[in-house]
Amino acid sequence: MSKSISTKSPLISAVISGILSLVIFATLRFYAQWFNTSQINTLIGGYLFSWMFILSLTCVSNAETLVFGADFQARLVPEILLCLAMTASAAGVVHRVCATTR
Repeated sequence: MSKSISTKSPLISAVISGILSLVIFATLRFYAQWFNTSQINTLIGGYLFSWMFILSLTCVSNAETLVFGADFQARLVPEILLCLAMTASAAGVVHRVCATTR
């Protein structure tokens, strides 16, 4: 019984972290004007984009674990830099300084 739970765990984690990453981006994009009003709001946006980076990296890493097996680990060049570039470009859409504060 625990074998079936452990094989579903990366799938559930990938789906939940992917959905939360999209929710954070949609929320930040919807309230983009609010992040332009003051410096503290821009810093809050950068903080939320750092969570988006962590969640997107978790989603990609767990999806690769499902595809390539349990011994596969995320590496710097393809996975981490891809998620970092994706998050930085998404942050730049909301506010330029959000991309530098995350």
